[in-house]
Amino acid sequence: MGKAETTVDTRSGMPVLIEYAAPYTIYHRGSAGPPPQERRGKGMFVGLIVFALMIILGSAVGIVLAFLGL
Repeated sequence: MGKAETTVDTRSGMPVLIEYAAPYTIYHRGSAGPPPQERRGKGMFVGLIVFALMIILGSAVGIVLAFLGL
């Protein structure tokens, strides 16, 4: 998930370490390069979770209020 691109010079004969970090959401690019790599999109992921919880809790409150006749 998520595209990432990096250039690696392999002419030196030394081992090359490359790490890929998948993004938190499909709307962000992945990260590729020397370790460690950070995952992108954490803020949007947290925002989506908070938004979903607000929708669920708002619906639950609405159902309870409707049940109570308020």
